Amino acid sequence: MQDNHGAIEEGLRRFNVYARGHLGLALLISFGLLVLLKVKDFNAVLVAAIATALSTLPDVDLKLGLPHRKYTHNVTVGVIAGVAVGILFLDTSIGFLGGFLGGFGGVLLHLIGDAFTHRSFKPFLPFSGLEVGFKVFRSSNRLVNEGFLCLGLAVTALYIIIVHAKLLNPW
Repeated sequence: MQDNHGAIEEGLRRFNVYARGHLGLALLISFGLLVLLKVKDFNAVLVAAIATALSTLPDVDLKLGLPHRKYTHNVTVGVIAGVAVGILFLDTSIGFLGGFLGGFGGVLLHLIGDAFTHRSFKPFLPFSGLEVGFKVFRSSNRLVNEGFLCLGLAVTALYIIIVHAKLLNPW
């Protein structure tokens, strides 16, 4: 039992380091797309926020002491998350589709981030055993994780300034 407790404790420490990078990358990509596509619709912002909030979901394996990137880092988990979130948002303004896109998108954004790390994984299970790992940076690199967080927050602020505060209005 002590070994499992130690594994869970280590998993939580690693999760906190990784979470910053995943949240930042999710903000960077989702709100970056909203800026580039000139999207002003609040429902799109809600979907982006859901995707960002769920961008750390695959790392639940670290909290549970499961092998990292084995069971929770694939598109199948993304579809399951998408359906679950879609059902939760069924009777809201974003509906099932918006909820699905938020849930699936959050997992997909996580997989995109992990694809650039040194540790390979199989994001297309069970459809393909193809391993992905571009080895650009280490997932534990604090500078990269903090950098993604800062960039993501900056792009999100830019979106709010341009679209909602109307301080700069290039559209």
